[in-house]
Amino acid sequence: MSASNIRSYINDQVKGVNSSFKEHKDISTENTKSGMIDKVYHVSLNEISNIETDGDFVYDSFNGTVTFFLNGYRNTQANFDANLDLVHSVAKRAVNVDRYVDGLKRFVVVSITPVPTDTNDNLMRFEMSFEAQYMNSAV
Repeated sequence: MSASNIRSYINDQVKGVNSSFKEHKDISTENTKSGMIDKVYHVSLNEISNIETDGDFVYDSFNGTVTFFLNGYRNTQANFDANLDLVHSVAKRAVNVDRYVDGLKRFVVVSITPVPTDTNDNLMRFEMSFEAQYMNSAV
């Protein structure tokens, strides 16, 4: 249950920065449709580990990645900076404690990494790695 809560929290933060973002809901990013490239993101929950179980509560840690696909067009440096700023805005919004939902105890952006793409010189890809800690009922 908390995996869907983490995913929902991330979706809200991305859409809160720019409502035109679309989530790619497939398991893999490899088959992203070329016509649906700009402002597309994919949430991957890579590892879940239990931090503590105490009576009625389970405290879990989630490590994951949000992959952003954004157009770069021809003015590559200016668009790179603008796209990096956009992803950074999502990160700043996500780590804001005032935005935490019930059960979310911690959200840390570990890194934002530009990833080169071989297939399209107009495409920019950024990966935002995160760690989230979530507490929910054991029952």
